[in-house]
Amino acid sequence: MYTLRAPLQLIAFYWYMVMTVINVFNYIFYYRYKRYLDYMADYYAAFSVIGIAVFILVGGPMFVMSFKYSPTETKRLKYFRLGSAIMFILSATPLFVMSFVHAFSHDLKEPLNGICIIINILTWIVGLFVVWFMYMGAVSKYLHEKSGMQRDIVVRQRLDQLSGPQLPPSLAYAIKAADQPDIV
Repeated sequence: MYTLRAPLQLIAFYWYMVMTVINVFNYIFYYRYKRYLDYMADYYAAFSVIGIAVFILVGGPMFVMSFKYSPTETKRLKYFRLGSAIMFILSATPLFVMSFVHAFSHDLKEPLNGICIIINILTWIVGLFVVWFMYMGAVSKYLHEKSGMQRDIVVRQRLDQLSGPQLPPSLAYAIKAADQPDIV
């Protein structure tokens, strides 16, 4: 799991660390002084603190466990997926929603606030794709284990109906089943 010669786990670790630090700076230098954003400033402070706590207690250790202390590839993927999902649900999503609401309802004159909004949007979009593909993989694995290889069963039934010499197994999968669509 390498991206641009860097381990994906370390990229995620540093990305979420930078995101939480920038969100705290954004609260300290921007939201705290805006009196017309009282309710949003309180929520932003709360979710920034929650983001720091989640990163320090759960997300960061999961990324480090995934990178350094995993004995197998399945454990490595498990720790990375768990850390990504927890950071996405508990940190990136609430901060994205608040940044998105703020971007469309108030001015964006401060550069730190604009940078923070862009980072929150990018983090949320990338996290959404990661969590969505994790969900799709888990559901497809469950469906595969629950219902089995249905296309293989239909092809074997069709082979039993054929008269003549038996086809080798490599060609048996090339035969289209009569009642099965081509969508795999």
